[in-house]
Amino acid sequence: MKTKTTDCMFLLNCQSCDDVVKLVDKPRLCECGKSAGAHYANGTYVSSGPARVLSITWEAYDGITEGESRPFTVLPRVQTRRQP
Repeated sequence: MKTKTTDCMFLLNCQSCDDVVKLVDKPRLCECGKSAGAHYANGTYVSSGPARVLSITWEAYDGITEGESRPFTVLPRVQTRRQP
């Protein structure tokens, strides 16, 4: 089953300052200001700078207990995705 972008939380991880920011429907910057990104309701996301975009399904995120690791997906550095 293919995961829709609305089923995931997207996080921007700046490789310069190591800050992690949840992507929302307006541009957000990391602590040092070198990386930015946004995730829009139409299913697209964008990022720039020395950043990684991580996605984790809400199901996996909600099921995490303290001390337990869960897999996540590292997405391409700058990409536009659309919902099917």
